[in-house]
Amino acid sequence: MPAPATTTKGLPITYRLFPGNTYEGGTLPHMVVELTTEYSIKNILPVADQAMFNENNLSKMEERNVVPRSSYNSLISRISCIRTVEVGSDGIGIFHG
Repeated sequence: MPAPATTTKGLPITYRLFPGNTYEGGTLPHMVVELTTEYSIKNILPVADQAMFNENNLSKMEERNVVPRSSYNSLISRISCIRTVEVGSDGIGIFHG
């Protein structure tokens, strides 16, 4: 199971291949820890399906000051109002509420 990490422009930073039988929910904190320690990256915005942001993962990310819970909750409330995404020929998505 691949776990990629990219810049905001989509350029690759690193990736990890986890065994196929790895519980997906545990990969997010692992990647966050690696990015903050091995690569000294401070500003991380994890992007994953909502199930990855469970209580355990949120606590681990808060310990690293990656995504404070209040920021995460605000982000989720904004995302949950999105109904459709239209992708233009340039590959840029336009979100419609």
